[in-house]
Amino acid sequence: MTYQPKSKLFYGWVIVFAAWLATFSNGAATFTFGVFFPVLLEAFEWTRGMLSLGFTLSLIVGGAMGVVTGMVVDRIGARWTIIMGAVIGGIGISMLSQVTQIWHFFLLYGVIFAIGRSFSYFVASVTTVRRWFMKKAGTMVSIASSGPSLAAMILIPVGSRLIEIYDWQTCFIGLGILLLVFAGTGGALMKKDPESIGAYPDGIKPTEQEIKTRIDFMARAERWGTKEAVRNRNFWFYILSLLGHYVAIFGLSVHLLQWGMDLGMSLEDVSDIVGFYRAASLVSGLAGGFLSDWVMNRFKGVTRRPFLILSTAGVGLGCFLGATIVTGSAQFPAIVIPIGFFVGVGGSLHLTYLGDLFGVVNMPMLSGIRTPFYIGAGALGPVLFGFSYDANGSYDLALIITGILCVISLAALVFLRPPKKNRDKEADWVAN
Repeated sequence: MTYQPKSKLFYGWVIVFAAWLATFSNGAATFTFGVFFPVLLEAFEWTRGMLSLGFTLSLIVGGAMGVVTGMVVDRIGARWTIIMGAVIGGIGISMLSQVTQIWHFFLLYGVIFAIGRSFSYFVASVTTVRRWFMKKAGTMVSIASSGPSLAAMILIPVGSRLIEIYDWQTCFIGLGILLLVFAGTGGALMKKDPESIGAYPDGIKPTEQEIKTRIDFMARAERWGTKEAVRNRNFWFYILSLLGHYVAIFGLSVHLLQWGMDLGMSLEDVSDIVGFYRAASLVSGLAGGFLSDWVMNRFKGVTRRPFLILSTAGVGLGCFLGATIVTGSAQFPAIVIPIGFFVGVGGSLHLTYLGDLFGVVNMPMLSGIRTPFYIGAGALGPVLFGFSYDANGSYDLALIITGILCVISLAALVFLRPPKKNRDKEADWVAN
């Protein structure tokens, strides 16, 4: 391939913005669920477990669609996959304004929106960002992945007030329109990879030393098929490393507001604290991406694994402390906000690390393979927290179980080693 000279604007920056639009709008529709949670409980007198089951169904359906999404991206490209998902997801969220029965909610949120989110969320958008960057991969993926945290940080406190001013039906319609416009625009801006337009990753030709010494550069052109990946034990260590993190993310995203209100706080006050939780997640996610790039660019043989170990340990410790010392509104923010910080570090790096380990050529498909597992872990979270409260009148048991799962994830990270495949030959993606 003949590469074009560096232009004034590297199109990778457009890709990051496009992916951010998709993650922001999908994150808004997903993580503001906690705002609607108490309102829907009051309106329909459903139990916390029943309503949490709808959120879990959404995660299960979305997870099951992961491999399908990877196949669709390979077949028609990220652009049309994301646009299709924006239309389906936008309709599903908007129609929630008409629910009157629990099965309506299961169908619209648990199935239709879940399918749309699968097509327009991380598998198609952020994996494309990973293809466009190497030296700045952690930073750029972190920026693209910051959409959900920023959406939650803004829309959780704002959304709780908008529901009071208008009503929950109008807010669901607004979320649907937001998803359709933002994710649809992001999809329209997508392009496959820098090689497809005659450019280098990061817009700069890599040096020989980088190609020979950096694990992520050596792995870039490797194509790991489904069977090859699942037969490699390091892929399963990687999958296990996601377990505790995503149970915590999705369990807390649904129940944080309700947890704070159980401690005697008002909806507005808890919303503000959850906003700080999301702000901590956003800042740490961006910092984790930048610092992991900085370390890898300056120190030979260093990977992103230490950052993921720190993240998982912090989330697990926070959950254990949440179960043992949080007895009132005074302790709540002191535990919740640090959990958000450690959640953000891992959330920004897990997908980047997958590309470091197995290359980016088949990234959408590999991301699709991992999706049922990490979404399955996430699907456990809301139900675990919901039925824990229904059975015991508190979230303590759920927090302890989540902490134990984080310990399992830590062990997986300790045993994980970068897999090797065809690394003795020169990378063909930098030829000519």
